Amino acid sequence: MAEREEDVKLDGQKLLGLNPVYKKVPVLVHKGKILLESQLILEYIDQTWTNNPILPQDPYEKAMALFWAKVVDEQHYKKTAAY
Repeated sequence: MAEREEDVKLDGQKLLGLNPVYKKVPVLVHKGKILLESQLILEYIDQTWTNNPILPQDPYEKAMALFWAKVVDEQHYKKTAAY
């Protein structure tokens, strides 16, 4: 069975239901499995679609990409927590 992309528009309540711990995005739903947090989503995508990796293959460069993903997550959370 071929995979297909879906553009899912979520209302606020449904989104909160997908991430009840942090009540924030990003959230990735793939094959009914819910993944939270940018770094985990990046690693999951990289390991799931190995023919088209999005993270660098060099260990140092990969670590730096994951570091910056964490920084973005933390900065975004600080901004949204203020609202």
